[in-house]
Amino acid sequence: MRGVRARNGPPENVIAFPDRTAQAQLFPMTRYRHEIGADESRRIQRFLYVVAAGTTAFVLILLVAFLTADRWLLLISHESERRFVDRYVMLVKDRFLEPGDPVLQDYVEDLTRRIAADMHPPQDLNIRVHVVKGPPNAAATLGGHIFVLEGLLHVLDSENSLAMVLAHELAHCINRDPLRSVGRGLLLDIALSSAGSGGLASSQLLIRRYSREQEAAADQDALLALNTHYGHVGGATRLFEALRPFDSKSLPDARGSVREMVSTHPAVNRRIEAIRTSAADNGWPALETRPYPDEVRTALGSADPSSKP
Repeated sequence: MRGVRARNGPPENVIAFPDRTAQAQLFPMTRYRHEIGADESRRIQRFLYVVAAGTTAFVLILLVAFLTADRWLLLISHESERRFVDRYVMLVKDRFLEPGDPVLQDYVEDLTRRIAADMHPPQDLNIRVHVVKGPPNAAATLGGHIFVLEGLLHVLDSENSLAMVLAHELAHCINRDPLRSVGRGLLLDIALSSAGSGGLASSQLLIRRYSREQEAAADQDALLALNTHYGHVGGATRLFEALRPFDSKSLPDARGSVREMVSTHPAVNRRIEAIRTSAADNGWPALETRPYPDEVRTALGSADPSSKP
């Protein structure tokens, strides 16, 4: 039955509350308080200890893996490395790079094969050379892939100086430098991601740059290969002499690829001096260099202007 409203009041059979204070007095509510007992306190402490120990162990594992990467990464075979990276190398080559002149491709590929024979690479290391259009640069990456930009052949004026660069990149592949750099970069990515930071830029920096020790070792291996192949080390410092004008003051006006090449090959003067000192210590003379074959010079003369420095 509905309540009947009084003239100046609420309907009958309906309880009216003048204010919230009266309502609270009729229906009192008790504020909840959780008392933590001794057993529960011990369980919480144990949980926090486990979290802290797990975090510490994770950081220590990453640190040990990072510091010992040079050892355990070498357990990966060249064949496994090649199978992993081939699809990505081909993707980049097909989508972003323009193939170079076939004459230059054949020449650089043949020269690389001849120099590699004097460096005795592992049997399962399959070296593949890619000559592509672009300003001067060269790089070795995972899986034994070596990229040579056509502009490099314009900067280097002899077969000997080109052989020195190719031997340097071959040394990086033989010494597993790309794999070591990538491995450390991935570990750094994991660590930075766990800390809430983006690690991609850092890993790319590590991938692009080799350590001073790796560069020095590659220089020495290349110098030995150059002397073994030609009987002297003429042309060994030609690339660095060509890069020397692009110092820190002139870099802002240099072309992007040249600027990148200088930044990833620091201390040019020091490396020139180290090469000359090593050659003198070993009694390796610097004799007359061998010019490019006629067909190579013809191909370079008709090259795309964008490939010239």
